Amino acid sequence: RFLLLPPLLGARALAPFPVAHPRDRCARLRLPRPDLEAFPCAARAEGGLIEAVLGPGDGLFLPYGWWHHVESLAAENISLNFWYHGGILEER
Repeated sequence: RFLLLPPLLGARALAPFPVAHPRDRCARLRLPRPDLEAFPCAARAEGGLIEAVLGPGDGLFLPYGWWHHVESLAAENISLNFWYHGGILEER
C-alpha cells in the first residue's frame, strides 16, 4: 500500500526536515497517524493523498520528488527500488 503526495503539497504538509539535516528529504509527520496538534500543517494534505494498493505482479512508477509512505499488507513481500541518473532532469 502506497500513500503518495505530489512534491509541493508534500513539502507544505509533511513538515520535512530542513535541508542539510541528516534526515533531509524525510518527513517529520507520519502519514498513517498524523499528529495534527503537533503538525497543523498536515491538514493541507487532506484530499490530496493518493492511495495505491498493489497486488501480485503489479509495479508502481514513483516520479522524482513525490512524497510517499509504504506499508505491506501481507506477511511476505518484496520491494525493489531503482534510481538512475540522466535524462531530462539532469539537462536542466
